[in-house]
Amino acid sequence: LQAEQFLLDVIDENLEGNDELIGVWNFAKYEELSEDDLEIVEHNKEYCDDAPNENSCYTITELTLEFKLDGTFVSSLTELDKQQGPEGPADTIVEIESGNWSYDTSTNTLVLVAQSYEYLENGVIVDQNIYPNGEIISIERFTVTNTELTIIFDEEDNNGDGIVEESYTEYYVKD
Repeated sequence: LQAEQFLLDVIDENLEGNDELIGVWNFAKYEELSEDDLEIVEHNKEYCDDAPNENSCYTITELTLEFKLDGTFVSSLTELDKQQGPEGPADTIVEIESGNWSYDTSTNTLVLVAQSYEYLENGVIVDQNIYPNGEIISIERFTVTNTELTIIFDEEDNNGDGIVEESYTEYYVKD
């Protein structure tokens, strides 16, 4: 499909979509599995790098996904980054992505078409992108209820034995 037609289809499809997605979803945590190492990062908790010669810390203070009835979405992340350890000064990082969304009932796939992205450091725009044709993000693995949204972005079975060695999952609760 042409990008313009795809965007029209996204807007039309979402009217038959999953109504449980509509609303504001607040980040609770993410889990990242790499080989045998499971990292869990929770909302509003500071994490510091353990690697030698590294002294950086970060805190996800806000991460929201908002799916609107009109077929648009906004994702907003606010993070405090400390490059000089837990006692050092914090930079406020903000990332905002917006566009259109759709839910395909036949494949249980959530499709996001990003139209714009902004990256700010301490209130100053450092990077800004407009995607005239949209950047398509297809989410095929997720579960949603009235109060919880779980998105599995990556799962890898590296050696084909049926055991997932790498994965990345985000958990949200509804506002």
